[in-house]
Amino acid sequence: REDFWEYHGEAAYTFNNILLEPLTDAGRAVLGFAAENREFANQHFTGNFNKPKNFFPWFEDAALAEAKIREFQEQQAASGG
Repeated sequence: REDFWEYHGEAAYTFNNILLEPLTDAGRAVLGFAAENREFANQHFTGNFNKPKNFFPWFEDAALAEAKIREFQEQQAASGG
C-alpha cells in the first residue's frame, strides 16, 4: 500500500486537490498556457493524466511552472514550431 501511495496515490491526490481548490498561480499559468497551446496541453497536461507524478513539482510551484512553459516555448522555437 505504501508503494502505491508513493508512486501513484499521493500525486493523484495532490493533482486532484489543486484542481478542486482555488487555483494556484502555478495552476493558472499552466492551464492558461494549455488553453492557448494544444501541443503543450497534450504533452504536459492531458498527456499526464495517467501519470500524475509527472506533474510534480512544476504544477504546484509558480516559478517551476513558468520555467516549464518557457522550456516548451524554446523547444518549439528551435524546432520551427
